[in-house]
Amino acid sequence: MKKIITLLCCGVLLFSAAYGCGDGNSSSEYTPITETKRVGEPKYGFIDIPNYFDVYTDEAAAQQGLLQYSDSRGANIISLSYFTDTTAQDLTLAYWNSLEPQITNLTSAIVEINGIKTYQLYGVLPDMGKIMALWVLDGEDGVTHCITVEGTDRAVFDMPDTFKPTE
Repeated sequence: MKKIITLLCCGVLLFSAAYGCGDGNSSSEYTPITETKRVGEPKYGFIDIPNYFDVYTDEAAAQQGLLQYSDSRGANIISLSYFTDTTAQDLTLAYWNSLEPQITNLTSAIVEINGIKTYQLYGVLPDMGKIMALWVLDGEDGVTHCITVEGTDRAVFDMPDTFKPTE
């Protein structure tokens, strides 16, 4: 999974450099995030995020019941959401259909997060020069979880590997 995201991140970095986009956090060197904090809530799940992330509210998505965290510029965002009326496979297909017209190079994969089969979608948000990736998985409690990451900092895309549906 990390190889796929790293390759995709490299493409976004090239895209960002060509169009002057980016948040100043992108570089050709990959620096893992070592200082993290655990966040989340029951139903949403729990994930490690960088210490420098704070609670964030995207006004366009404020009514969607998301837990969101971001760096100080809002350039790199991690969102958690959950659904009780669908499966991970069905939700991934619905996301694919809604994202396909908006995302360049939309790609899918099946990966594992902490031993749980997870559906992954990722691609480039061309208007922003950012990567968007999401992971959808079925929790043991019948809840379908979704982790979304958008940004340019390659290391932030490693954070979903720390996700657990329960603490």
